[in-house]
Amino acid sequence: MIKIGDYVTRNSYNNDMVFKVVDIDNDICYLKGANIRLYADSNISDLVKVEFNQNDDLDEVERIKK
Repeated sequence: MIKIGDYVTRNSYNNDMVFKVVDIDNDICYLKGANIRLYADSNISDLVKVEFNQNDDLDEVERIKK
């Protein structure tokens, strides 16, 4: 289950960037770039949740499916 505050990537963009979920309206998640200033939206079904700690490089996070 993806929720506000989770870090995600988008399958349709080959999981190229990490975003933080800042809002969810129905099945649309509103995203903020985690390592660059960028905003986007995505259908929740296109997102993959990621986990990392503060020492990780956001460009090289390990994807996990939840």
